[in-house]
Parts: sequence; C-alpha cells; structure tokens
Amino acid sequence: MVVAGFCLLALGACDSKQAPVEVVVEKPKPVEQIAEAVPPVAAAPVESFLLETAVKESDTLESLRKQYGEANVVKSELPGAEGETSQGWMLFPNEPEKKLLIYLDESDSHPGSITANELNSKWHLENSIKMGTDIKALQALNQKPFSFFGFYWDYGGVISDWNGGALDKKAADGSHIGIHLCPPEDPKLPDNYLSGDGTFQSDDPLAQQFPPVVCEIGLSFPQPE
Repeated sequence: MVVAGFCLLALGACDSKQAPVEVVVEKPKPVEQIAEAVPPVAAAPVESFLLETAVKESDTLESLRKQYGEANVVKSELPGAEGETSQGWMLFPNEPEKKLLIYLDESDSHPGSITANELNSKWHLENSIKMGTDIKALQALNQKPFSFFGFYWDYGGVISDWNGGALDKKAADGSHIGIHLCPPEDPKLPDNYLSGDGTFQSDDPLAQQFPPVVCEIGLSFPQPE
C-alpha cells in the first residue's frame, strides 16, 4: 500500500502517537465557475478618434464587429443626396460622439466611404480639422483660398476645390478627404448669406465676417476603374 510505503520512508513515524497531519486538497472548481471567472473580451477602444484609422478599405461587417463589438456595428439605411438613401453600416449608432456612417462600395461588402456628421462628434482628421473648425482656420491650413458650394441646397457647403492648396492632395493609399461646411449660428447672419448652387471663395467678405464651420468630415476610398 502507498500508506505503508510512506511510513517506511519516514522511519517509523507512523508508530508515533503524534496526530497525523491533515492534507487539504482543494477541489477543482466546476466548469461553470471557471467560465465566470474569465472576463469577457472587451470591444476595441476608439482611442484617438482619428478618422483616417477608424475603418480600412478591406474591412467587412464581421471584421468591424470583431474590432468594435457586435452591438456597436449595425446594418442601417443611410441618408444620401437629394432625398435618396442607401444600405450601409453604422458604427456606434447610439453614441453620437462616436457615431460613423459607413457607405459601401459596389460589392456591398466593404466600405466605400465613411462620414462623421454629429455636431458633437469627437472624430477628427490627422491635420486637426474637426467639427466646428471655421473657414479661416481651413484657409490657413490650405495656405490659400478655396472654393465651396453655396448653402441651403443638397450639396450646400461642400468644399468643391482646394485650388491647388496644401489640402489639395490624396493620401498615400489613394483615399480622399471630404469636408462639408454649415453657416455659423449667428443672429446677425444676413438673409443673402452665401446661398444657392453657385460656388464661393473662402476669402469672400461675408465668409470672413461670418465664418462657416465644419459640420461634416468624410473619407472616400479609391474605387476600382
């Protein structure tokens, strides 16, 4: 027997009147308790809110759900120009500060473009452009005046041409930045304020007196020809 062998090795210790030492062996935890002790995998944090790194051209619905958490990436009907809508994905749909609209490419499987348009959005561009950046700051970054469409129609406020300025360039991966301006909230704003489907320049006297502000930023991925 194992007990007898142990006594022989102990040189007769088993004959001693000393009480035997009780060895306590911890019982293994049930599988359910072990599972409960393992913390759930948390969704990847947004961290810097840098738009250029939020979504990749190669992403899929599954890869984004794996990165941000399944509940944070949903299929959704997204607004388009002239009252049209399209099917896409929405990132953080219930958190305006984090929300991103993801428009799909022609395959409907990967992002074609992404847009942040909540006024309190934390998303920003690498060059520091964010919600509320005004036209004077944009012109300074561009290092020359640029063109934008007049307000109060579907494409109102869209920057149409950087006119060869510092912001007039695509990223190394071919992606393109889009910026949308909105009129400032100013009670003294004149009725004829930069309106219509024509184009205006950022150095227009009205634009300088009542500077429009960024109210939407977006990133478009290159599409196959």
